[in-house]
Amino acid sequence: MPEPPSSSEGFRFLLVIKIFDFLFKILKIIGLWILCRYTYFSVKELAGKTTIADFLFQYFTRESRYHWLPWVLVALFFVWAILERSLRLKKVASMQKHILELEKRLDPNRTSSMLTHKGETNPEDIDL
Repeated sequence: MPEPPSSSEGFRFLLVIKIFDFLFKILKIIGLWILCRYTYFSVKELAGKTTIADFLFQYFTRESRYHWLPWVLVALFFVWAILERSLRLKKVASMQKHILELEKRLDPNRTSSMLTHKGETNPEDIDL
């Protein structure tokens, strides 16, 4: 049966915990100081200069109703989403045989999820 720890061991353990808590607080304060310092220097360096952020701020705060930038961004992200989805479906279809082989190797009694070869929901299950 193990012996209970003596009071000096308990005190040393508590002291180590308190030291590490103190070090963690010091590191948080140093990290916050570094973040504030670099934020200050960034703002000081860019003060009075025209930047992309300044351009965007002026663009979205002016009175003009001809905001074409959001519509361009919507169109670009729509095209990106369509291309990304088609690429993902092609990748899933190309990996299907390999994945099935690995699944059979891990668990020969495994049943199929009945997904299509592209990983989409089986058309027969849509009405359920």
